[in-house]
Amino acid sequence: MAYNAKEQWYPEFVRLQQMLKKPQDIDEIKSVLAYLHGQLHSSEVYGAGRTYYDEISEQICKDNFSVCPTKTNMTAAWDIWHITRIEDLTTSILLCRGRQVFEDFKGKLNTSVTDTGNAMSDEEIFALSEELSIDGLLEYRNEVGRKTKGFIESLTLEKLQRTFPETDVQRISSEGGVTEQTEGLMYYWGKKNVSGIITMPMTKHQIMHLNDCRKIIEWYNKRNK
Repeated sequence: MAYNAKEQWYPEFVRLQQMLKKPQDIDEIKSVLAYLHGQLHSSEVYGAGRTYYDEISEQICKDNFSVCPTKTNMTAAWDIWHITRIEDLTTSILLCRGRQVFEDFKGKLNTSVTDTGNAMSDEEIFALSEELSIDGLLEYRNEVGRKTKGFIESLTLEKLQRTFPETDVQRISSEGGVTEQTEGLMYYWGKKNVSGIITMPMTKHQIMHLNDCRKIIEWYNKRNK
């Protein structure tokens, strides 16, 4: 793949971390964040050039969507579902204090699952991966990316320090974003401020799972040459 995340993405992430420690130039913060977030989504989201995510998603097909190379892997389907649900929950509920994008996609995803999938068994991961609509999931991801992009554009220095009221944190549970086994996630996010959500899970968490997707697809391509 042409995009080298280790050389091109991670140094900018470190730069963002440093800027967020003592934020001064909000325009520079927004510019770096838009680059980092943009690489994690389709070029359709930012209307820019081909992204790291494009290189991965363009290779996704029915045959490699639900494969799991080893016991230590998930599936490309699960990885994309997982990061997209988390981004939707944290952006829509905590950052924007509004309605989840997910509400408009329940009929397009072909699954009754609503949570992030953190506590899924292997059997549940495979079941989700088999039933998910590829087109529906990728479209859902685009819309979530656009919502986060809008929030990034609205950022101010004051917003970076904003924390989240308990009522918003509890919405993550009441709206099906976590299960009883994974309620700790919402408290983990809820203890952060906007700046904390930006670094984890908005950026670092997502590239970790996209790297996993890339490895799964590369494994599949090599096996099926």
